Amino acid sequence: MNFFNHIRSAEGNDAVADDIDLHELVSHNLNGRQIRSTVKLSQSLAVYENAPLSMSHLRSTISVALSFEAKFEEQVKSKRREKHLYKNRLDKKGKGKKKTVTVELE
Repeated sequence: MNFFNHIRSAEGNDAVADDIDLHELVSHNLNGRQIRSTVKLSQSLAVYENAPLSMSHLRSTISVALSFEAKFEEQVKSKRREKHLYKNRLDKKGKGKKKTVTVELE
């Protein structure tokens, strides 16, 4: 049973539009958590609009989610690059390297 059948059985057949295209939906690289979140958010949007859940709701939600994920990953990569560049600067100045000091006791 997929999410849409579950919604239909819980809220009636009118809760989901007939335009749901599962082939289009599976073309997106989403894990189970993302799929559930997308369907729930899309369903909330449809309820807010007092309309059945449709592909336009799902497309809109998926678009926002993928855009957010891309921007988030970009920020993470940027921070990693900054950290790497900072570490390299410290290493070149000799401040980031560990130095071994030998002391002779008499």
